[in-house]
Amino acid sequence: MEDREPARPETAVAGGGRQPCRKGRGPETLETLANFPLDDGAGVCKSASSLIFRNLDCGSKGTRVGFSALSDLGRVLSTTVIETRKRSTVPRTRERYVSMKKIHILGLALFAVFAFGAVAASASFGAEVPQWLVSGATIALGTEVKTTLEMEAGNLLLIEDMKAPGTPDFLCEVAKATGVLLSNGAGRQTTWECVKLVDDKSTCAAGSIVFKPLHLPWTTQLLSTSEDGITAGTGGAPGWEVKCTVIGIPVTDTCETTSGKTLLSTTEDGLIDVEFMESITAAEEVACSLTKEKSGLVVGLSFLHASNAAGELVPVTTSLAAEVV
Repeated sequence: MEDREPARPETAVAGGGRQPCRKGRGPETLETLANFPLDDGAGVCKSASSLIFRNLDCGSKGTRVGFSALSDLGRVLSTTVIETRKRSTVPRTRERYVSMKKIHILGLALFAVFAFGAVAASASFGAEVPQWLVSGATIALGTEVKTTLEMEAGNLLLIEDMKAPGTPDFLCEVAKATGVLLSNGAGRQTTWECVKLVDDKSTCAAGSIVFKPLHLPWTTQLLSTSEDGITAGTGGAPGWEVKCTVIGIPVTDTCETTSGKTLLSTTEDGLIDVEFMESITAAEEVACSLTKEKSGLVVGLSFLHASNAAGELVPVTTSLAAEVV
């Protein structure tokens, strides 16, 4: 019996006639892929693009479905053709197999183009870093936004050398600091005052306590959207010094750290709560001169507010945003 190829699906042509789907080699380029004729499994010849995007848009019940990752695109380009061929009655000749493989390869190539474009787009926008947002916008390079760090009424700031003789607990009834916020999460603490400082344990003689911060200004850097690090001092490590008189003897205790940190949280009224935590890591430990140990501690809650050039308060928060260049 003479071998005959089964009838192939046809497509409409000018003049009302029909012609079979094209045989032979597959599309050579991405440009010709969209119009390459394929059997849709029901005896109708359609373009590859119409088959592919039909499968992308409709699920088994006619609902729109998307693909979860760019890698699905290459898989759709290949599996659409494979599933269509499975439904067809036309046997897989060598020519058809070659055509299918070429579309599969082109699908993978198209996936690579999309993936490369996504990576390039991400790089063009720059990596996201923790940023200060003032009135909802990042801070431009070279711009300084003035800030004030204050305590709410009734709050106290504890400053302590936990292993000093008598373990005096110095409490700031009023604490205030000023500084600036910079681009890309940077900042600078320029002043820090502790007013109405008292010794809760009365180890030091009343009226003899003198407190001062060391090595201001301090540089700061957002470690995340909820943590701000004190990274360095000027001429030495960030810290403080306390002087007082204990049973008639002048005593000085200097405490310094190489890596302080505060916890941040945004309030509803556009301020940021800044909390010195009692629980700290080894890197944040504060070394004190009186005990020669890492026994310094600062605990308390303050709030940070920012102001514009006219001195008006402006909302401030933190967020991940593209690096300012």
